[in-house]
Amino acid sequence: MSDNIDRQMREAQSYTYAGPLLEALVKKLEGEIAIAVANIEVYQKNAAGIGEHPDIVEAIELQVAKIAEADDKIETIRKYF
Repeated sequence: MSDNIDRQMREAQSYTYAGPLLEALVKKLEGEIAIAVANIEVYQKNAAGIGEHPDIVEAIELQVAKIAEADDKIETIRKYF
C-alpha cells in the first residue's frame, strides 16, 4: 500500500501547480493520505490496539474514505490547474 502512496507523491511532484498555495494544499492532502494509510496498516497488524474502534472493518472503511477524498481533491487540482 505504501508503494502506491510513494508513487502518487512522485507523480504529484512532477506536476506544476498554479502557485505555492495549491502546491501546499496538495502536500497537505498527501500527508492526510499517508496518515490514513499508516492507520490502516496499524489496524491490520495490531487490531487489539484500537479499543475505541470495536468494528475494525468500519474503522478501515473510514480511513479508505479519507484516502479517496484526498485523492479526489488532488486529481481535481491536477485537472483544473
